[in-house]
Amino acid sequence: MQFIYDPEKVIPHINMPRFGKDKVLTDHQIGLVTDYLWSLK
Repeated sequence: MQFIYDPEKVIPHINMPRFGKDKVLTDHQIGLVTDYLWSLK
């Protein structure tokens, strides 16, 4: 979940939107995305 919230905190200089930090998605929405991604394994 942290990676989706603020990817640069996990991997510096990554070119990916900060969905949580920039308020693109709510914490709830980030949780739903995370759950979905984990379900693909």
